[in-house]
Amino acid sequence: MEQEGKPYEIIGNLNNYADLGKTTDEFLKYFKDQFAIDIPELAFSVANKPLALKRMRDFYRAKGSEKSFQFFFRLLYNQEIELYYPSVDILRVSDGRYDSSEIIRVISNESGDVFKLLGNKITGQSSGATAIVESVLNESVGSTLVSTIYLSGTIGTFLPEETITDNTYSFVLGRMLTNVSIDVSGNNYNIGENIPISGGGIIASGAVAKISKLSTGKIMSVTIDQAGSGYVVGDKFDINNVGHMNINGRTMSLRVSSVDGSGAVTGITLENMGRGYTSIPTVSGGS
Repeated sequence: MEQEGKPYEIIGNLNNYADLGKTTDEFLKYFKDQFAIDIPELAFSVANKPLALKRMRDFYRAKGSEKSFQFFFRLLYNQEIELYYPSVDILRVSDGRYDSSEIIRVISNESGDVFKLLGNKITGQSSGATAIVESVLNESVGSTLVSTIYLSGTIGTFLPEETITDNTYSFVLGRMLTNVSIDVSGNNYNIGENIPISGGGIIASGAVAKISKLSTGKIMSVTIDQAGSGYVVGDKFDINNVGHMNINGRTMSLRVSSVDGSGAVTGITLENMGRGYTSIPTVSGGS
């Protein structure tokens, strides 16, 4: 814009130049001067510059929050961070709000005898561990009645499948799932999605894992679900990547490679597989 020449081309493409997703590299520097003047240019060398600039206003609005720090470190250092709050591990004097529940589970029965442990001291016959029973919660897992026992004042560690007793009533501890190792990662999952876990012993059921982190990747292939109409060979599809890639991602690109007599798409060329995808983007339009 500060150089002479091509005035008609500039005027005719003002709308495109004003769109971070379509503007040229020459115009990107003006967006950076407007929205990220204090961030060094080197920070954008490994990032998707248009996408990063588009998110700068959200970054400023979220300043001081966890997401703002995570965005900042991804942009400057290309690293993921976790924030630690010391208050989580501080036990304040006479503060009744602190709660860290310890639980064990037993296979119950319809008589409800587990509730007779309330307030009593229980002992593990194999481990020698002891604790006070604070509360009991019964849950039906399939056809099995499982009792969750909430403890306090625990000394030692109870062992799976050992017998616990208060010297009057005795129960056998069940096994609880505490850790998961991924053998086959699969694909097309989303963060926060719950994955039911099957298998285990005869009475094992009810375990659920929640996805907290995803690896990123490229788009390897494309399948036509709806062929549409009115397309011509060479049409380029619009790719909506919002929420589907990380800050360092690069967009994929698709073009129509063949159509039938009505203009319905019969073939697609994957020109660029992109990178940094965490889920499948939305494909629409075409021009």
